[in-house]
Amino acid sequence: MKKIVITGVTSGIGRALLLRLNQEGHHVIGVARSKEKLEQLKPLLKTPFDLIQADLSQTKEVIKAAQKIQKEHDLIDVLINNAATVPGALVVSEEGHEMQFQVNHLAVVTMTHQLLLILEQSNGLIITTSSDAHKPAKYHKNRIQRLKKYSLMGAYSETKLYNLLFTKAFNRIVDTNIFACAVHPGLVNTDLGGKDTKGMMQKFWRFLARRGITPEASTQTYVDLIDGTLKHHDYVSDRKPNIATMTANNVAYQDHLWSYTNAQLNIKWKTKKA
Repeated sequence: MKKIVITGVTSGIGRALLLRLNQEGHHVIGVARSKEKLEQLKPLLKTPFDLIQADLSQTKEVIKAAQKIQKEHDLIDVLINNAATVPGALVVSEEGHEMQFQVNHLAVVTMTHQLLLILEQSNGLIITTSSDAHKPAKYHKNRIQRLKKYSLMGAYSETKLYNLLFTKAFNRIVDTNIFACAVHPGLVNTDLGGKDTKGMMQKFWRFLARRGITPEASTQTYVDLIDGTLKHHDYVSDRKPNIATMTANNVAYQDHLWSYTNAQLNIKWKTKKA
């Protein structure tokens, strides 16, 4: 039995992962914003499990959730950074960040940093849900966040790129026994892009999603990584290694985002010696 933290567990891939890993005998620790939806999950789960309510759009709430996990568990085997948001119009977080950047990137970095020590107790694994949607994205050093001229798809593509840049930088820079990888789950039939959009964009997202695989089917690559069937690689999909873009593999971009993000969050890492 492994102890597995999963964010974004009340819908889509996160919910499917929570239910599957719980049924397979793992101790799942689910994190999500909606207290009501978390309560609805309880009858579907067998012990042991933990459900934690936290709004990942606020860094202080991410930290609070991580501290609760640290207090109640000596070690964690796997962290799955899965939560994401795709608002149809510009939304700015309480901390002044564009909301996709806040939830899809900063929350990932914060949760990873906060749980690092207890992940190290088990030679842990970090899995972040990224996407081949990163492929059209370019890296703009002078415009990391889309606080002006917001584009739903532009921000989504860029934050999925940031997931990969962070994953690759983490493996290269941090002095740790933990391995980080990013997963492209494929086109999945979820309402991620429909619940916070309107009009034609909402219709487009929902039409596109209907062509995708079920959330349950998307879980297999994650499970293969967790049980060791799939050898660790920093970007995987469909149960095998995937190829990221040259932009995602650009070390200068990785370093720039690493420095920018750590400055925004005021965090430091134990780094490998040069």
